[in-house]
Amino acid sequence: MSTRIGVIGTGFMGRTWAEVAANHVDDTQVVAVAGGRRAEALARDYGAALESSPASLLARNDIDLVVVATQPDSHRDYVVQVAEAGKHALVEKPMSQTVGEADAMVAAHEKAGTVLAVCSQHRFRAAPVAAIQLIRDGAIGDLRMIRAQGVITQDEAAEPDNEPYADMGFHVLDVVRGIVGSPATIAFGQQASFRVPPARGSTMALYRFANDVLASIWITYELPQPGLGSMGNYLITGSKGMIDLDSYGAVKLGDARGWRTVFEQAPFDPNDPNDPIRLKAYADELRDILRAIRDRGQALVSGSWGRDTMELIDAARIASDRGQSVRLPLEPSLRTM
Repeated sequence: MSTRIGVIGTGFMGRTWAEVAANHVDDTQVVAVAGGRRAEALARDYGAALESSPASLLARNDIDLVVVATQPDSHRDYVVQVAEAGKHALVEKPMSQTVGEADAMVAAHEKAGTVLAVCSQHRFRAAPVAAIQLIRDGAIGDLRMIRAQGVITQDEAAEPDNEPYADMGFHVLDVVRGIVGSPATIAFGQQASFRVPPARGSTMALYRFANDVLASIWITYELPQPGLGSMGNYLITGSKGMIDLDSYGAVKLGDARGWRTVFEQAPFDPNDPNDPIRLKAYADELRDILRAIRDRGQALVSGSWGRDTMELIDAARIASDRGQSVRLPLEPSLRTM
């Protein structure tokens, strides 16, 4: 039986998910769209119904899964409403504005018995998948440290009002957490803005995990030209080797034999919503969500997983504001709604 999909938010990411559901995953169809000035064009392009509001879309009885691709400040309310309508949800990143909002989203879907997933296509991109497999195969021995960066120039920032650490930082932290496989226990960070917008345009954060792995994270949308090339790079060190991961390019393995390229991501245009190579990761994530719905289980990047990533984002903000390290999990009083 085909999974029927509704899309709330019809900008670049709304179009991305509509294209994936319509043309890149079997047994899915775009039934209706709502929200945004581009809604009429999106509905026309994919033969979907144009709803006058998100509420009227949620009232339909022919939708199984709703993609929420609106601005982050609306995610909490829409995702809760999706649960109350008895439908599954896929929400764009950043999942929410705070971990408290994420808690409410997760609780709503747990109460409804529906699946909540968070967009994190980097977990499904071929280069990070290849790097994680190398680690699991023991190629670098025991994991020790990770240096990760998600950086672009101020001219490349498509949505300058978005807070970078919640935006690209969500992706980078999600990959780091997938590599480490252990909860974070302490966080420290410093944030600054060298131009306005964005708020908190640059972040440097440090985390220690329960398995004693250390991770440093650098996120900025404030680099000058010419930039540093790829926006997603990781240096992963172990007891007997290292991995240099470009999530948009090569995976290199370094050990006693020297450095060598072990995988090369096929190039794609990250700004083209219809690039089939770009869309493969999104299609794989959608298939994973359909599996979770079918099996009544959890998606790989579930609401609970996304909530824990938001906690790390909040921890860095709090640490920067206080000028001191923050213990994880966060105390309830720090989980603002």
